[in-house]
Amino acid sequence: MPRGKLILRPNRRGRQLQSRSAKGRGWIAPLVAVAVALLVAFNAASAKASECSSSHASARELDRLIEAAMTESGTPGVAVGVIVDGQIIYVKGHGIVHRDMPTAAVDCRTRFHAASLSKPVVASALMTAFERGEMSETQTLADLVAGSNAHLLLTDLMTHTAGLRDRQRARARTSQKEKAEYFERALRQAGRATGAHRFRYTDVDYNLLGFAIEHRSGGSLQHFAHARIFGPLGMMDSSFALDAPGEAVTAWPHVGLGNTPASSHPHDIAFAPSSGLQTTAHDLVLFMQAYLDRDERLMARTSYDRAEAIKMTTQWEGISQSLVWQVATRAGQRVLQHGGSDKGFRSLITIYPESRAGIVMLANGEHFDRWTLRAQIERLIFDR
Repeated sequence: MPRGKLILRPNRRGRQLQSRSAKGRGWIAPLVAVAVALLVAFNAASAKASECSSSHASARELDRLIEAAMTESGTPGVAVGVIVDGQIIYVKGHGIVHRDMPTAAVDCRTRFHAASLSKPVVASALMTAFERGEMSETQTLADLVAGSNAHLLLTDLMTHTAGLRDRQRARARTSQKEKAEYFERALRQAGRATGAHRFRYTDVDYNLLGFAIEHRSGGSLQHFAHARIFGPLGMMDSSFALDAPGEAVTAWPHVGLGNTPASSHPHDIAFAPSSGLQTTAHDLVLFMQAYLDRDERLMARTSYDRAEAIKMTTQWEGISQSLVWQVATRAGQRVLQHGGSDKGFRSLITIYPESRAGIVMLANGEHFDRWTLRAQIERLIFDR
């Protein structure tokens, strides 16, 4: 069963009314409690409806494209966000969070496991540390992690040019002991690496970056990300922890061609920096919009420029790597993008700075064709 939850918290006034009624008018208390709960539920639903936007002229066609992609792949649940001309025009959920829970609908604030969409969020948080002088692009792991002899530049890790390989795989670690064992081995491997290699995409690069952030800041990656990214931008349903507080329902992974509910969730605390972000379509459109607006609540305009500047070519045709993003050309323009794949989940984020547009999609199935859907949405929003 999904480990997320939807919590309805009665307010203080509701509890006080119950207490007074118990002194002789006991039959009133249950009625008042029900009325208060219904009012709170109505207000919460109204707030969500206002945040989940689908009133644009393109909404009906977007609905059709998304639902067709879901039908073709059998994906139980999908959430999509679209920005056009700098404005959020569509943020909506489709389907259900779990195949065996047909009434548990996905909406724009359903939390999905975003997999490798975690990486540009962690890299953006690092850019804020560079900007404030708390960390430096010229620092190495050895400079930040006591006892480490890993002289790999943070920027080598950010651009996947540190020469590391994923010798350890994600396996849903949940204990601090397991996390410590992972990083002990990862740091040993990093100590033998020389850096300055050609591009090799790995998770260990970003897991070590998250480890360095925790050592430098003295707190958790989640605390740092909330202070630098989630809080300033209002991404209040996002977390690097699986069982995060809040009212967002968590989508459950579905695996294989049959979209069978997975026996467990893929979240691994050692892999949180590379693939552990739990987030919503609502929150990710806010993240995209910050990049489109050069929002200084996140970082200065010059830091955005550095975040997007190409540093390295990759083995993927037409795709380069910046400190934060994979950079490509689509619809005749430069785009910033990153995909995510993990057991039971698929995701994709694409930002189009020149046209001030963005597309993000989150799915709880492994065969959802995000690449084709992205191309279809591009034709819709750019060929108007």
